[in-house]
Amino acid sequence: MGLNEVFCLLLFVAGAAAIECPAGYEVVGSKCIHRLAGGYLTHDDAVTYCYHNFGRLPVLPDCASFTDVATYVDGGYSADTINGYWLGATNSSATGVWQWNDGSAVQMGAPYWAVNTASDGRTEPNNAIDGENCATIGTTRGWLLNDLSCTSSDYVIYAVCSRTPTDGLCATPYILVGTQCIHLLLTDYI
Repeated sequence: MGLNEVFCLLLFVAGAAAIECPAGYEVVGSKCIHRLAGGYLTHDDAVTYCYHNFGRLPVLPDCASFTDVATYVDGGYSADTINGYWLGATNSSATGVWQWNDGSAVQMGAPYWAVNTASDGRTEPNNAIDGENCATIGTTRGWLLNDLSCTSSDYVIYAVCSRTPTDGLCATPYILVGTQCIHLLLTDYI
């Protein structure tokens, strides 16, 4: 191991050790994440739920944040979330362009989007014409992005909320995952 690799490893360990999360939170990457029982929602209801909890559906602009969140939501919760979680990415039917809720462009293709079916080799997103304009992540597509109808009632989709940590900490009910605070809603929300 070279000197640069040792230095980077020491910085990583020191950074990880410096993160402290409030009670009920766990450190995931460089974020505090909290999973709260909540529930199945349409995309709009998930946006509203996150807003009321001072967050938003997550923006995953790079491989590191994508991997952090995908790994976290897959970590022991796949039995409860067979169909997945809403993300903060939508396709405006007017422009046909996928954007995150912060206005940035969604990365297209691999390694983010799932292959639709092995037989036709098409890659998601594939059904904007059919109104599949909201992004999810879940077990059915191997924790890769999938497009669904924003009002889908054919699948059980849960909310995962994100917010920026303050001084490296996340407020209840969020926990630190990578560089953002995440909150999962895992049961029915009324």
